[in-house]
Amino acid sequence: MHERWTRDAVKDILRRGRFYLGFVVEKRGLDERHGHHAPIIDEATYNAALVGSRRRFRPGERPKAHRLYLLKGVIACENGHPMHGACRVSRGQEWRYYVCRTCSMSSVRADDAERLVVEAIKTMTLPPKAIDEARAELARRLDVPVSDLVGTRRRRLETRLVRLTQLFGWGELAGEEYRHQMAETRAMLAELPDPNKLVAFDRNRRVMVTMAENVGRATRPQLADLVQLLVERVQANG
Repeated sequence: MHERWTRDAVKDILRRGRFYLGFVVEKRGLDERHGHHAPIIDEATYNAALVGSRRRFRPGERPKAHRLYLLKGVIACENGHPMHGACRVSRGQEWRYYVCRTCSMSSVRADDAERLVVEAIKTMTLPPKAIDEARAELARRLDVPVSDLVGTRRRRLETRLVRLTQLFGWGELAGEEYRHQMAETRAMLAELPDPNKLVAFDRNRRVMVTMAENVGRATRPQLADLVQLLVERVQANG
């Protein structure tokens, strides 16, 4: 009668693998020699077992990208308790879940929950009224006669950008100071009236209306950041 192998039996073979290969191992592996007993497994089988076990569990290894939990900190069970990410490994495959450690609610498949939330984000839009009001406010701020003084100031600031780049290239300006002055100069330029800003606004209006394209290009870390910015709470039901 053949009994099924237990988890402890497999662990024992991995731990004492050299013994089952026909060796006697002493002094914590420092002394190894051929024993008088016959091996019950061969080297190929033993090596394959080691490779398989290392694939399933590697202590201290950083989580893989697909183990990133997009809804961390925002998902709760039907009783309002926070849910936490958990990964279960079986036969070399991994399954991610969100589980509640407070109550006995069944776990939720992470892939399913995250897909629903990401699809919802794709449908998010800014109300057309809000976009129109923002454009009107921008037009109002730009509706200022461009005087000679403004034109002169713009040219000076643009010249300053070129000069800062030269100083940085010559090594006369440190990196941190260069970045600070460049940002400051660009900020002053942005405050000057410029009708072209309305053209840029209209060109990017579609991006403001829909997020589907942006979400489709986002990496998982970027999606995680997006969820944290846009999603206040996700509640699992059933």
